[in-house]
Amino acid sequence: MSLLIIYNTCGLNKVDNSDFYIKNIKSILNQNFKDRKIIFSGNNIQPSVFKKLYNEFRNDINYCLTNQGLAVNQTFNHSVLKGVENYGEFDGYMYVASDVSFNDDADSLERLHQRTSDPTNGIISPEIDRDNGYFWWFNFDQEKNLWDIFSRDKDFVVPLGCTANLHCKIFSNKIFREFERVLPDIFVSYCTESIFSFLCAAIKQKFIITNDVVCHHGEKA
Repeated sequence: MSLLIIYNTCGLNKVDNSDFYIKNIKSILNQNFKDRKIIFSGNNIQPSVFKKLYNEFRNDINYCLTNQGLAVNQTFNHSVLKGVENYGEFDGYMYVASDVSFNDDADSLERLHQRTSDPTNGIISPEIDRDNGYFWWFNFDQEKNLWDIFSRDKDFVVPLGCTANLHCKIFSNKIFREFERVLPDIFVSYCTESIFSFLCAAIKQKFIITNDVVCHHGEKA
């Protein structure tokens, strides 16, 4: 299989975000790239919320539900392991936060997936339009974006010791094979991104932000 996409949600706050989830999952399903499996990863999701989701998507996606008080790193890794157990290994494993959506460019996912064929790519990230953390890590004014500072002629290689907020990333199968999971979960949640560049360097791969794909980081209830 090509790509395992984990749409990661948490219902610990008991808020009904089902409409928001449906909208964002549809933005993935509307992509032209079809060689993928999508798993809705739901931690402590209310039965009424799950019912709405299942009635909307049924067998168009898969579901992995947990009821423990786990962090998104842990539930993501759990869903990846269950996906591999059921379908075998994939070219890449995509983390999609519940507040991330794809735009109207229906070939975005295909272009992201194409980068997995390069064995030097360990983490592949679209550009994120909001709350991306670039200015913290790459030392420029918050009002500027990545391509105001760096050339868009090629993908941006994140320097060792720098990073970007998680939101949406593809992790290589080499990362999965080497570490037997994908996201570092020793931090539970906070500070996870701080070791992404080292995670790649440890297995001689690189962390890139693509120059031709943008995803939207939105708000939910």
